[in-house]
Amino acid sequence: MSTVRFEKGALGQALFEPVPSPGAFQLREGHFWNDAIQKNILTQINGQAGSLVQGINTNITPVTATNPSAAADLMTMTLPAGYANILGKNLYVWGAGSYTTTGGQTPTFRLRVLLGGVVVLSFTSTATTASVTKTWNIEGFITTSATGATGTVEAHGLFNIELGGGAAGSVAESSFNDAVVAASSAIDLTAADVLKMDCLFSSSNASNSISQRQLIVQVVN
Repeated sequence: MSTVRFEKGALGQALFEPVPSPGAFQLREGHFWNDAIQKNILTQINGQAGSLVQGINTNITPVTATNPSAAADLMTMTLPAGYANILGKNLYVWGAGSYTTTGGQTPTFRLRVLLGGVVVLSFTSTATTASVTKTWNIEGFITTSATGATGTVEAHGLFNIELGGGAAGSVAESSFNDAVVAASSAIDLTAADVLKMDCLFSSSNASNSISQRQLIVQVVN
């Protein structure tokens, strides 16, 4: 673990002193250091060591999948090579958007998160309502459980969606847990992996659509 010590200088300036590890000096309130294993900055606050949350990327360019009766891509982003190739690395994923159904259409709604082409999160709603435009969002944590070219992750989260009639935002959301019961299939975590979301309606109509308006990925540790 490579480490720096932070001290406040006489004129208020920040001073950094390289040290071999946190154990090589007495941690005090306000210290922070570079954790070369987790590739993050840790801080000593209120007597506890903790990491700084970092944003990898944000995508707010809307994507719409029309008549997604087969799996259709929504937003994507590419992680830096090897970024998740650290045992215990945690990523937080948030996605949000809307969907539209036409008359007589009440399909179920599936959303998935894929990393390196492998499904790591999957959610499916109950039946939607015909002739509505409603909102949805998902959030989840992706944790590296094995590293390398055949790495794996453990991922879990929630899918929130408006299912009833009326205007968007006018009804209570329904929540659905992920369908994950084991670690993922093998992912090459040494590569610059693409993280993407895809969607699926259980029935087909040219007037049905699913849109995504936001995708955010943050590093937790």
